[in-house]
This record gives sequence, structure tokens and C-alpha cells, in this order.
Amino acid sequence: MPQQRTSCHTCNAISLLILIFYSTFIEDVRGFSPYTTPTAASAGQATDDGRNVFRSPSESHTTPLFVNNFGYNHAASVLPTQISDNTVFARPIPYIANIESHIDFEEFLYEDERLCVVLFHATWCKNCQKFGLRYKKLAHENADLVDFMSGSVVKAGRLRLAEVEVSSNKDLCQRLGIEHLPFIQMYRDEDLLTQFACGPSKFKELMREIRGYLQ
Repeated sequence: MPQQRTSCHTCNAISLLILIFYSTFIEDVRGFSPYTTPTAASAGQATDDGRNVFRSPSESHTTPLFVNNFGYNHAASVLPTQISDNTVFARPIPYIANIESHIDFEEFLYEDERLCVVLFHATWCKNCQKFGLRYKKLAHENADLVDFMSGSVVKAGRLRLAEVEVSSNKDLCQRLGIEHLPFIQMYRDEDLLTQFACGPSKFKELMREIRGYLQ
């Protein structure tokens, strides 16, 4: 009988230790989450030129401009680069302005003295979709980089890029004489420098024009 009592006491002690360990482990897990959503205070400070590019120049839009008409969501290209104090930081993203009115168009051109490239396209145009892939690559390499959380410019690019969806901007496109798609216009200091139809096979022509105006 004494041996049986000793065995029972030992089993009870082991069970108690396991219970304590398990309870402590659960509490630790509940208090830890490496994917906590960043707050404005914890997202870090980036260089800011005073512009929030996630809104239109006229502040009339309720949807962020980084979701463009190619169905390309710049947010989808954002990757976490650092996890510290339960906060995930995101890489800067390239910015393509989404023009939704003639006011947007004018203010986009007035806002900056750099070379501005504007793409006119349609969602139903297959050539536009193919051209759009290269246009996005151009943005990654040359456009402004912005902070995903605040919309502030982190690094200014050599170019400013915009796009106009013709079905949603018929009056603007008629005023500008847009008859072919995809179509490119290039501006500097509000002045039209050149314009031409530019399908996927003519992307090299666009790059030659850009290099010429950047020299």
C-alpha cells in the first residue's frame, strides 16, 4: 500500500507540473502576434515633400489612386521588410497617378516641372493590357516611390507617370484628340512635347523619347 500511495503522489505532481507549463505556454502565445497592423506612430518617419499621393490633387476621391485601371493594385506588390516590436514595415511603392477628371489632369501637369508621361488606355483593349505591363515596369524603375501607409513621397523619380481610362473620361479624351489606343502624351511645364499611338511593339520608341527629353 505505501508504494501505491507514493506512485499516486508522483503522478499527481507530474500532472500538476504539466498543467502549469501548458497554462504558461498558452498565455505567452495569446500575447504574441508578429503581424500586428502598423499604426501611424509605429510606421516610421519618411521624407515628405508635403504631398499625399494617395489622394487626387483636388482631394475629391474617396478611393486611393494606387488602385489603377489595369486592375494592378500597387498594394499587392508591397512586401514586409522588417518585423520589430510586433510591427510589419512595408517597402515603398511606385506611384502612377490615376486621372479621373480634367481637373485631375490639369493639376497633375501643374504640380511638378519634371517630365510627365500620360498613358491613355481602355480596360477592354488587349493591346493596352499588354502595354500596361511594361508601363508598370517603367514606373518601378523611374516613378516616385511613396510610403504605403502615409502616401508621402519617399524618393522622387526621374519621371511622373499618369494614366487615363478613356471610357471614364470621354470628354477629356475628345478634347485632347485621343483616337487610338494605347496612346502616349508627354508634357513638361504644362506644355505638350510629343504624342503618339504606342502599342506593345512600340515601347522602345517610348523609351527613346523619354531618354531624349531627360538628357
